Amino acid sequence: MSITCKNCLHDFDGKYCPHCGQKADTERITYHSLAHEIPHSIFHVDKGIFFTMKELFVRPAASMREYMAGRRVKHFKPLAYVLILTAVSTFVSHLVENYLFREALHSTITIRSSLLNRILFSTGQFFGKYPSFFYFFMIPVISLVTWLFFRMSGYNYWENVILNTYLTAQFNLLLLVATVLRLFNHGAVSYTPFLIIYFTYLALVYSFFFRTRQTRRWQHTFLVIASIVVVCFVYITGLSFAGMMTPWWW
Repeated sequence: MSITCKNCLHDFDGKYCPHCGQKADTERITYHSLAHEIPHSIFHVDKGIFFTMKELFVRPAASMREYMAGRRVKHFKPLAYVLILTAVSTFVSHLVENYLFREALHSTITIRSSLLNRILFSTGQFFGKYPSFFYFFMIPVISLVTWLFFRMSGYNYWENVILNTYLTAQFNLLLLVATVLRLFNHGAVSYTPFLIIYFTYLALVYSFFFRTRQTRRWQHTFLVIASIVVVCFVYITGLSFAGMMTPWWW
């Protein structure tokens, strides 16, 4: 039985497309398919990382729609992508901190006598050493938010996880830029502009990615704005508990 490749639309027989090499059975992303993908994503690296990086900057919503539709052969695996960028961002951050002879960001928070602030100091110490745990914790939380707000789009929760995994990796790229800029400003760089850029980027991606004909324009605009407000609150609260910024309630 002839199969049409979802990536290049070439008709073929077999398990792999002879034209582009993509697997024939690119099933919809579910919990089981994601669990099966984890070992491969962590231990397999290919040349698609720069293509994926470019696509997520130039045409993020369109490229993610294509990925969900099965056109995945050129894209870098999402879990490997976020792992590599998180590792690079963390490594550069430690190098910059050592070069500037500054204390880690979490230690700049003043310790107060309340239980909450003692918890903040403890979590700040942990995430200061292992920031990747913070990013991986945020992915399922943010994905729950986008899934609840945009259920009309037809994407399931695990497809939201894949989308936000890629977007979280882009956040690491912004942090990498901010970290490098600290070298040219004696360590004094505000992360606020980068957060504004990132949340604007998220708003644009969510707006185009989740757009459907069933939802009226004003409803879609409201959902995008409301979701970004919630995501912004979750991120800033998470960054506060992770000791990466001064808590917003101080």
